[in-house]
Amino acid sequence: MRHTVFTAIAIVFCSLSAALVIAQDASIEKPANIPADSKFVIKIDLSAIKRTQLGATLFRVAKEKAIDEFGKKSGEKAGLERIQEMLGLDPFEDVQSITLSSSEYDSPEKSMLAMVRLKRTTGNLEGMVLGLPEYVATDYKQHQIHSTAPDRKMRIYGAFHGSGEQDRVMILCPNKNTVQTTLDQLDSESNVIPSTESTPLIHLQVFDIPHDKIGNGPQANVAKILKSLMMEVNDNQENISVTATMTTETENQSQQVHQMASGLMAMIDFAQSMDSGNKDIEKLRELVAGHESKINGTSVQVMVNLKASQIASLIAETAHLNLPLSAKNPEAEKQPAKNRLAEARLEFEATKKELEAKKMELKALMEKSDEKLRSIKKEIEESK
Repeated sequence: MRHTVFTAIAIVFCSLSAALVIAQDASIEKPANIPADSKFVIKIDLSAIKRTQLGATLFRVAKEKAIDEFGKKSGEKAGLERIQEMLGLDPFEDVQSITLSSSEYDSPEKSMLAMVRLKRTTGNLEGMVLGLPEYVATDYKQHQIHSTAPDRKMRIYGAFHGSGEQDRVMILCPNKNTVQTTLDQLDSESNVIPSTESTPLIHLQVFDIPHDKIGNGPQANVAKILKSLMMEVNDNQENISVTATMTTETENQSQQVHQMASGLMAMIDFAQSMDSGNKDIEKLRELVAGHESKINGTSVQVMVNLKASQIASLIAETAHLNLPLSAKNPEAEKQPAKNRLAEARLEFEATKKELEAKKMELKALMEKSDEKLRSIKKEIEESK
């Protein structure tokens, strides 16, 4: 029964995961500053992430680890400071956001457009490009396009947009025309007043489904009925919210997606009731603070709120980080004695059941051996 429950959960999670990363219709409005043939785009807003309690803690710990690592390699604690001096900027403070898009899945680097938004300085980067292999610079309008060939198979083009009065954007792509088009688009946006609305921590859109990579499992079934998708990760006070907006061809299909999302938590509750001692299921329930699924015609919106404190604990556990207590779940830190006792009892009961099962197996084996022995003795007597 336990394996059946976990199989059901795996199917539901695979299906929902596919729904959160797949779209196959270009009806989703593409951002103007990415190529028209892009198959996906993802933007990570590092400045917004750093403004969250979880993000600020993770950045601080990451920086401390980087200082330790660079210190080990350089033989001194100032290793990271030396790199900052070389770059002329602090990557932990000056990098605002990273946007990536590509028109290929097999070799995304061949058409990858990367836009790195910096604060009002590019540090020493514009000067350092002079030392790159096979460096060439060409003028494009009021801009300069740099290029380098790290290997003979590919040439990388790059440019820096903006001036000291505004954020700078570093553009990188193996296609020179794409760099030029991106510069034109950024020029047209220069006079636009920036929005004061909060932006998502992570924004993902997928415009074309890689059918040959999805397989034939439950995820493929979900992919077939989706028309479009947009996913965003936002800060929601003490929680991190993940919102996916999906559209399907028909209302019946949207009902299927809606029911799948609505039944997910019920499936977890059911699984825990069948296997109350399973720690993985308990952690999953502790992680989810709430969920909601809305349907409107052929459109379905699914939102899941995840506890930031639990996410921090999981990251710390996985990456072996020593996060400050403020970023962890206080209850997990305290772990009352009664909880430890309950866990010990559960482990004891599980061990007891295993011993009982082994005892029954041994008893059956002994009975079988006795029967075999009696059969042999009978044969011996009859032979006399």
